[in-house]
Amino acid sequence: MDRSEFHYHVIRSLPTWQEGLLHQLELDEQGIRIQMANDYRADAPIRLAELLPAGAVVADVAEGPNGMLLLFDKTSAKVYAFNPMTMRLDRPGGIVYALNEAVAMAYSSGIVYLLERTSTEVLQAAAYSAITGQPLWSTDVPVVIDGEMPLVDFLPCDITADSSGYCYVTLTHTVQAARFDQGGRFVDWIAPPQQLAEQAGGRQTAAIGSDSTLYVVDTDRKQLYIYPQHGVGEPQQVELGPLTAPRSIAVDNLNVLYIGQDSIIQLFNAEGTYIGPLTAYSGAADRIVFSGSSMFLFDRTLQSVAYLRREPALFRESGSPISKGEYISRSIDCTEEGLRWHKLQLDRTIPDNTLIRVSYLIADSTTFRIDGSNQNLDDYLKKPGVRSSDKIAALSLLPWSETSINPRDMLIRGEAGRYLWVRIQLYGSDKQSPVIAGIRAHFPRLSYLRYLPAVYQEDPASKDLLERFLSMFETFLSELDGQIETSPRWLDVDAVNAEYMRWLATWIGVLTDQGWTESKMRRLIKGMPDIHRKRGTKEGMERLLELYTNERPIIFESCKVRSIEESEAKNAYAALFGDDPYRFSVLLKPRQIAGSAELATVKRMIASDQPAHTGADVVWLQPWIYLGGHTYLEVNTYLTKPLSLLYDDSVMQRDSMLEDGTPFGQLDVRSGLGADTRLL
Repeated sequence: MDRSEFHYHVIRSLPTWQEGLLHQLELDEQGIRIQMANDYRADAPIRLAELLPAGAVVADVAEGPNGMLLLFDKTSAKVYAFNPMTMRLDRPGGIVYALNEAVAMAYSSGIVYLLERTSTEVLQAAAYSAITGQPLWSTDVPVVIDGEMPLVDFLPCDITADSSGYCYVTLTHTVQAARFDQGGRFVDWIAPPQQLAEQAGGRQTAAIGSDSTLYVVDTDRKQLYIYPQHGVGEPQQVELGPLTAPRSIAVDNLNVLYIGQDSIIQLFNAEGTYIGPLTAYSGAADRIVFSGSSMFLFDRTLQSVAYLRREPALFRESGSPISKGEYISRSIDCTEEGLRWHKLQLDRTIPDNTLIRVSYLIADSTTFRIDGSNQNLDDYLKKPGVRSSDKIAALSLLPWSETSINPRDMLIRGEAGRYLWVRIQLYGSDKQSPVIAGIRAHFPRLSYLRYLPAVYQEDPASKDLLERFLSMFETFLSELDGQIETSPRWLDVDAVNAEYMRWLATWIGVLTDQGWTESKMRRLIKGMPDIHRKRGTKEGMERLLELYTNERPIIFESCKVRSIEESEAKNAYAALFGDDPYRFSVLLKPRQIAGSAELATVKRMIASDQPAHTGADVVWLQPWIYLGGHTYLEVNTYLTKPLSLLYDDSVMQRDSMLEDGTPFGQLDVRSGLGADTRLL
């Protein structure tokens, strides 16, 4: 590496951001920001007794189509659809009539899934069409996988479905769920392999996230199991704690878990980390349903449904008054040990009432003491099975530098080392978050101190102070140098935006207005060097208008009228174009411009580009024949051959003749005795 020149590493693209640790942050093309969360506001409760027929008892609720809520009435065994927009039933007679009483319900892709009670002790999974109400399939038998796995009793506990239409029936033992496709065919068990043979366990309930992650809660053991991708693979097991009494689970559009209890709903993130309670509701929740932008909370005992509306806001930890997120980069390697890093540059946007804190870590090795053992820091950032919150807590104990508040340029004053890690903490307001679009790490240390005599570097204390003082000027001047180096890109017509391009057009004498499209402006600016060489000539005017209209206009110079020898033709041209030798006429074809706005633009272009001593007339030709006016064959006038087409409103044209092309002497086709046929 050439130590006399600056080098740098950049973190800006999605893959480079993802190499680091993102805690409570979201990532997109603009950079990293604090992740959004869903806040809820309680609306008017749904009065089931007023909606349903007398004597109705709702056994379960589920998400319905188009933001509706499905209600199962076990008295009539009917499924009703409630529309929160109108606060009424979508079909008063119900959408499905079940064959048996149901204890649980789910919905996906036009199918209503039910757990039906066929007898006192037997439950079966069944599916009905939400459109026709027709039964599709049912099953209440044990299942064996290829004859190899041990027999598992099919003891359903709850039912849910994913967006693809797969149905998950959770069971009352450690084999936590059975998965079925839309046709009712068994697919597989959802359980860790070592637990397949275990029969003892508790009741299971489940929910599926938007990324196909399956979350299963053992309501007896108070355990949360997180299965990636439809339950395939080993699950992550999370203790829900001794204070919880889980009844239900649901996942919102941001993959936040809502676990209902006897009197409150607790929130967890996608990794199972506790967030806090749902403050907008207090009460039991036997079923939590997200439908559209609403959340419905069903209390089976009270026969009530609470209705909450979603209000997006920044994520906050439980008990925290502010929104916060943290990022730790993967090691940035300069490839040389003992090297002194120069500075960090951040491309960031910081709204009012928000801030960022930046620190760094420098070392010649990637191994540190983490969680009581020596571990590679880069590997630990991506270590599976460890929550991001636990990683942040463990890594906060490392010897990070002092933090800098809202820096744009940050001088690195740490010890020399090969590897650099960057730590950024983002703090947001209620609904606004700072955004980090990119990070640039410069190395090696090259300050303006190197241009001063050696005497200024002899005392370490004064050297450090002077170096930091000169860094302020270096930051300003280096940014100026960078702008100068990149200035040619502002002259690239294909790269700049429309607003800047209009200003750029004034440099070369092109007057544009809001009616110009970007493509026309780019084409005109690119062609202006050639046009300027021919400015003031007929060829230059033709080329200018051709760039704007995509077609070369017709330009007639009135001075040529004098050279016409035939008097009749000379008078005709003089009547159309005049005989002033200092005037010329521009003829535009009918489809050469789109309307009066473009015609006005063409006139302004001609006025700004014509010679000072001349006058110009602009004629927009119309597609018709006007004798004595501007009628030009194959320009705005076309003559065609006469056609004899006979319809109800047809008129026989002049010089037309009727004839019969049928050969003579054909009987039963078209023949007339004495006309074209004779009998001998």
